[in-house]
Amino acid sequence: MGREKNMEDYTYQNLKDALKTAEKNKDEWNQPKYLSLLGEYNLNTGEIKESIKNLDEAYSKYKKLGYIRGTIENLMKLGEAYKRAEDYKRSMKYLEQADVYLKKVGDVHGEAECMMKMAIDNIFMEEYDHALEFATNSQDIYATLSNQIGQANVYYYMALAYQMKENYDEAELWLQNCLDIANQNNEFMLQSMANNSLGIIHFRQGHYNEAFQFFGKALEVDSQEDNAIFKAIDLNNMAATYQVQGEYLTAYNAFNEALSFVIEEQNDEIYEKIKLNIKESSRKKWGDKRIEKLQIIEHPRVTSNYLVKRIRDLIDDGYALYEEGNMQGALRNYSEAVEGIAPLGDCPDKVELLMNVGKVYKEQAVYKKSMQWLNQARKLKTNTYHKADIYGELAEIYDILKDKKSAVSGYTQQMKIAEAFGNLPQKAKAMINIAVVNKKLKQYDRSIELLELSLDIYDQIGHSAEKKQVYEHLAEIYANMGQHKKSLKYKMEARDL
Repeated sequence: MGREKNMEDYTYQNLKDALKTAEKNKDEWNQPKYLSLLGEYNLNTGEIKESIKNLDEAYSKYKKLGYIRGTIENLMKLGEAYKRAEDYKRSMKYLEQADVYLKKVGDVHGEAECMMKMAIDNIFMEEYDHALEFATNSQDIYATLSNQIGQANVYYYMALAYQMKENYDEAELWLQNCLDIANQNNEFMLQSMANNSLGIIHFRQGHYNEAFQFFGKALEVDSQEDNAIFKAIDLNNMAATYQVQGEYLTAYNAFNEALSFVIEEQNDEIYEKIKLNIKESSRKKWGDKRIEKLQIIEHPRVTSNYLVKRIRDLIDDGYALYEEGNMQGALRNYSEAVEGIAPLGDCPDKVELLMNVGKVYKEQAVYKKSMQWLNQARKLKTNTYHKADIYGELAEIYDILKDKKSAVSGYTQQMKIAEAFGNLPQKAKAMINIAVVNKKLKQYDRSIELLELSLDIYDQIGHSAEKKQVYEHLAEIYANMGQHKKSLKYKMEARDL
């Protein structure tokens, strides 16, 4: 609720135009925002060099502004971009920097995610023991957060590290742990990945019947989800299992079926591997029994996102209904999300979700329920930057209920968290809110002090609409104090903006 737009909400040209406008207006806060979104867009379309250029510029600007949340997000994105470029050492460099900031602000969920990403980099660099160290640290944090899906993802990568070390017993153990959680929570991508990996382990040990069964389970899941690339991988691996057992015609047909899915999705890398298998299989149909270039294909090493995406969609749809004024519809969406989010533990989306339920009840003037939900969100162990919003919402309710002391306390907490993250606009807004409460209490000197401090921030970041609001508050305060010349001065300042 009240979320900023994501990359999916824009077209490429929208982003270019928005960046151009921000540069023209010398808007130091929106420039890195749109550079970051452009970098994410480039990453999703495979323009890796352009992505790195935009993300690096966004990171540098956020770092200069002192906005820690933006700095962390773009360090993590740069890690992903360099991973896609197969420059794993540089990916690690940015992830290590992100980890320092995450520890500084106490974002434990972010730490767990960052460590898992570092584990993946170390797997690609064949540093399997280091990968296992990072994965174990990540798993420990996810366990404290009761985030089962996070744990299952880590189990998958721990298994992959053991698999690469050819410690198949240990790999199978962790994959089974991963699969158990995936099955319990209908986490389709993890089900598919774990079954496929179990099939590969059995294939490499010559247990072809068991391998075929696991590849078949992966195909069953991917057919339900209609994931063309994963279906192609599963069919390829089933075909390879037929082939090593001498069933060449069946293998040939299955390889060709796999290829049809890859052509549909235009994935060149997997296309070339399956083409090699078809060539090999075609040769064997005519009696040549040698096996030279048979390609077993692993699923892409991506983390599972089915449940996370489903929860995210429910939150975003609920927000859209809230914006339309449909509070009951918003609550229906949020209620379904609350039921489904349990396996994710104290994840960032859970903090936002509970906060959003509280906001709906606040909008309906059901303040007791609103405060219950907001306080649940406040007590979670992760996503510290949302805590600023939560304290702000609680402070507004206290203000409505005429508990001015608690209102000031809430806004002060909001201001401190915003300051910790370098979020100057939110810090200034909290200052104004404290000043307004103090104005109602006729504590004018404190109000003036805070409003003038907020003006210093707006002079840095150039938010004219907010500056006008501050001038109007100052004009009113000085009028109440009988200082009409000063009051008139600020009225003129407000009028000129």
